[in-house]
Amino acid sequence: MLRHDLFYRDKNDKNGRQFQAATGLPAHGMFVRDWTLGLRWDATPSLMLRAEYHRVDGTGWLPGPDNPDFLGREQRWNMWLLQAAYRF
Repeated sequence: MLRHDLFYRDKNDKNGRQFQAATGLPAHGMFVRDWTLGLRWDATPSLMLRAEYHRVDGTGWLPGPDNPDFLGREQRWNMWLLQAAYRF
């Protein structure tokens, strides 16, 4: 699987520059551009394994309670996800 996702908090300020000028906060909190590469393997009819890699530019969808240091967030970051699912 290959996917590209876009998220903008304000459709009139897609790069967050107006937000940054008005608040002094990082512009990258207003958008996310995410490229995803994923694989899925059905090992058996009951067992599915998945892996995904995300290359992310922006922090607009990061939840505040899990990432309280708003000013310390990196604009560009990576995410690896692994999943095993068993169906019965």
